[in-house]
Amino acid sequence: MGRAFVLSLAKEGGLVALSDIPTREKEGQEVVSHVEAMGGKSIWVPLDVTKEEAWKAAVSDGVLGVLANNAGIVTPYDATAVQPEQISLAEFHKSTSIMIDGALLGHKEWSSIVNISAKAGMVGGVGTLGYGTSKWALRGSTKYMAGTLPAAGIRARVNSVLGLVDQNSDDVIGEMCNALANMNYLKRSAGPEKVANLVVYLASDGSSFSTGSEFWWMEGGNDSASCR
Repeated sequence: MGRAFVLSLAKEGGLVALSDIPTREKEGQEVVSHVEAMGGKSIWVPLDVTKEEAWKAAVSDGVLGVLANNAGIVTPYDATAVQPEQISLAEFHKSTSIMIDGALLGHKEWSSIVNISAKAGMVGGVGTLGYGTSKWALRGSTKYMAGTLPAAGIRARVNSVLGLVDQNSDDVIGEMCNALANMNYLKRSAGPEKVANLVVYLASDGSSFSTGSEFWWMEGGNDSASCR
């Protein structure tokens, strides 16, 4: 999904800094090359979002205007731990440190923020405790940060999305997203490119009066459809 965000923002003329953990530099540089091949501008900036010093290093060359906060994971353990005795605090913190701690650290550095939430942050369920808890917390922190940081010009916003994993995926996460997609009116997922269009809008001056808001434009009517 982050790749789609980078390509869409670059198409609009933005200089896009693509970040991930340092061990994913090869994948990041491939996206940078793709952007450059289409005439856009992008740079690779290694970033572990759970480390405050890493954030400081990432923005040391200047002030960047927009942050698309898309860091998040669903570990295989988190997806399959459904009994209380299976829940590990260490595994739980793998999710929360990235999606809660990382978002908090990111909120300190930017003038405009687009936080990526999910259906898991709107409902309950069985399994994915770390992921779901983190997405609920991200929604809350967005609203509080929108009120706490206006003097710094920060427009903290949440974009909630549904069923982004390719429906042909045969892993646990793919099965979960397919099930969610089949609950909406359109019987399919939005796909990362559709969500990227919304991120571009939220990053633009056209959305300058939106703060502390949640946008459910990419859920295919799921919030209205009954589970069948």
